[in-house]
Amino acid sequence: VGGEVEDLDIADLRAMRSRTSDAEARRVYSLLECGSHNHLRAFDRQLRAAGERYEPRHLSREAVDAILEAPHERCGRRYGRGRGMRGGMRGR
Repeated sequence: VGGEVEDLDIADLRAMRSRTSDAEARRVYSLLECGSHNHLRAFDRQLRAAGERYEPRHLSREAVDAILEAPHERCGRRYGRGRGMRGGMRGR
């Protein structure tokens, strides 16, 4: 279920980003998508440990495989470990 939630989130975030020209909105959508990539990788690791594989329902197999094969992403962490988007938005 977790993998499907992230799969759908990524598809929705990509669609929303494509419908706006607002730079700040596009940046936020990209950061959220980045986090969903990492979550999808984590869910897939758990499935593989159980001998299964995540089957995409909203993105193409190719798109999901590209995400799963990529390394962990830092998602806008500019101010050190564990501060994520919140830390990256300080001073704005």
